[in-house]
Amino acid sequence: MSALLRNIYKNAVDDYNAARRELRAGLITKAEFEKIKQEMKDAKAELEKKPIKEDAPTVSVSAGGAAGLDGNPPVGNSAPLIKRSKFAGAECFDVDDETFAKARLGKKHKAHYKTYVGDDDTGKAIREYGLQNPSAPIVVKQGRTGAMMYLRYGGKQR
Repeated sequence: MSALLRNIYKNAVDDYNAARRELRAGLITKAEFEKIKQEMKDAKAELEKKPIKEDAPTVSVSAGGAAGLDGNPPVGNSAPLIKRSKFAGAECFDVDDETFAKARLGKKHKAHYKTYVGDDDTGKAIREYGLQNPSAPIVVKQGRTGAMMYLRYGGKQR
């Protein structure tokens, strides 16, 4: 059943119920009510028909036309994967041991993120997140042990 047909049927039932109330109140005639009732029955009959399958694949995997599904990675300028997660509502970044050790005392006020998190892809992602979310907390997680700490506690959440 398609969503469009279900919507049409739901609207027809709503119209039927409203028309029934109007008929009882004397606001519409019996002929108008019968017309609305017939529309609801037609919508129900259309809904009960066997639905047409509308989904069709656009790419055949067996022909080798879909990148990434046959063992070959997709080609393109994809960004490197930065492991991110949430911890206590704060954005959590997975970092290596060296970066974690540098950042263990936290970011000082007016100090550059590059000093603490480095200049690699993960460090750039942390810096970008810090610039885009100035009052949000940032958590760094050591990849080897799973230890976590706040790089920035963040301000009031409004």
